[in-house]
Amino acid sequence: MADEDRYNDHISAVLQECPGADREEVKSAFKKYEEEFFIPPQDAIRSIIRRFKSESDATPAAPKAGGQSNRPTKKVSRLSELKSDDRDIEIEVVTDGSQRANDTQIRNRLLRTVMSTTGASR
Repeated sequence: MADEDRYNDHISAVLQECPGADREEVKSAFKKYEEEFFIPPQDAIRSIIRRFKSESDATPAAPKAGGQSNRPTKKVSRLSELKSDDRDIEIEVVTDGSQRANDTQIRNRLLRTVMSTTGASR
């Protein structure tokens, strides 16, 4: 039996619930559920309808590049600049070479301490 015939009734039901859905995408969703997850079309239909409904609801009219929203973000360089009601914050962490050297020293000291307490040798 051809895939189109096999899934035709189920595809029609999904397209009736989700008019904006692409017929080929719905068909491939049914195939995926059956071939990869061993879920028959009659059991997969609810999940597929939910998926295409959420996709149609979540699709903005003009999506921005990178999937970022239109909400304004606040950029801060220190946590002390934040207020309790701040939302959508962007914190940029900048390190210089001295910080990296300090991290290496701390890591080496920690390693020596662990090795000396466990009796391990290099």
